[in-house]
Amino acid sequence: MTVPHRPDDELWDLDVGQALRAGLGDDERARMFLFGDAAIAAARDAEDFGIAPYSMLFLSGCVRSMGLAAALELPEPVIGDEAVIVVRSWMIAAHTAAGADLSREFRFAQWLEAVGMLMSARRRAQDEAAGESAEIARAEDGDPVNGAGEPGSGGDGPGGDDRQSGGG
Repeated sequence: MTVPHRPDDELWDLDVGQALRAGLGDDERARMFLFGDAAIAAARDAEDFGIAPYSMLFLSGCVRSMGLAAALELPEPVIGDEAVIVVRSWMIAAHTAAGADLSREFRFAQWLEAVGMLMSARRRAQDEAAGESAEIARAEDGDPVNGAGEPGSGGDGPGGDDRQSGGG
């Protein structure tokens, strides 16, 4: 079975809570959607509210060790008032779907971990893209040290200015 590719922009209106309620059950297609598109949408939402990947991984560990009902009692499961509202809505949706079912709670913890891992991967990709963009910009500017310019090729870098080498 192949999973269709959806750009991030198509995930803005995705109801993560509904995906959690459906995907924590035994429906395999709903679970695939939960761990695919819904996890990506949740990662993007979490990023927008300034939640760090580690926070999602930490919360996943709390759900695993304490149980979802106890994790719901945490006064601040993540940092930030708006972030708490979003994450708590996911936790409530999962609690509604899971009830007292330990395997569904574990599945929710796995989902939180997946969201955190996606956030980490997205952050790493964005950092790498930013680094590549900076390298390209330096190369286009002819930066002899960090870009494509060669030292001694007439630029302002070491050996590129005749006054530095004593020539004339």
